[in-house]
Amino acid sequence: MTEIKKGKIQLSGGQLSYREAGSGETLFLMHGMNGSSASWERQMQFFCADFRTVAWDCPGYGDSDVVGGDVDDYVKALIETADQLGINRMILLGHSMGGVIAARVACRAPQLVAKLIISSSFPGRAMPVNTPLPERYTKRVEDMESLSRDEYASKRAMAMLPEGTNPEVFEKIKAIASRMRKDGLLAVADMVVHTDNRPILNQITCPTLVITASKDKVVPYELATDFLEQIPNVHHVSLEGVGHAAYLEDPQRYNELLSEFLADAFLPVS
Repeated sequence: MTEIKKGKIQLSGGQLSYREAGSGETLFLMHGMNGSSASWERQMQFFCADFRTVAWDCPGYGDSDVVGGDVDDYVKALIETADQLGINRMILLGHSMGGVIAARVACRAPQLVAKLIISSSFPGRAMPVNTPLPERYTKRVEDMESLSRDEYASKRAMAMLPEGTNPEVFEKIKAIASRMRKDGLLAVADMVVHTDNRPILNQITCPTLVITASKDKVVPYELATDFLEQIPNVHHVSLEGVGHAAYLEDPQRYNELLSEFLADAFLPVS
């Protein structure tokens, strides 16, 4: 089994931690609000034989410093990370909260993104700037302050996963969620709530795969329709029988789907 190495780099906004394995064309992985670079171990092990796989700890996660609450702060951090790691072109995968950032990166730095994968994500909550966080996010902060780490992590895992999920998957999600930080959660919640990528989705010109999941209670299919209607070169696949963590619930099917897309199986024949 290939070793997944951990590293840290210094960005203009602070330190950023990441994991890396393999060599070749870069597959860059961006986790969701309850995740971290550890979320992607099954994908990194699968793809590292053919790709350089890199997974960041989003600013405010792992050992990464918070950079701010605006989506363009995260875009800047991603662009600086790519520059520091010598990445000129990448296949960019953003899951859930990570997909909000990834879509904006594909608009702001199209030269960097060869292909885009949006996994169980949405264009942002599109609330006016300076409006308070909605209850769905303030409740998470309250839970983090009032519950033990174990209780908080269990609650987040239960919210992500459908009934009947393999207990090993539940424990993995729980272990990752238990390392959440309050400063990181507040910053990304602010970013997600006030981002609206809808007006610029038609600027995404690279081949794009949108993945939804039939049992996803966190980001149901309806929240992905703007991607499907506005991104010009888009392909959509719904994964049946899985919830918000398809990359761990059914990694074989998830990885096979990514493999097809990376092999251009979904691209139109000219």
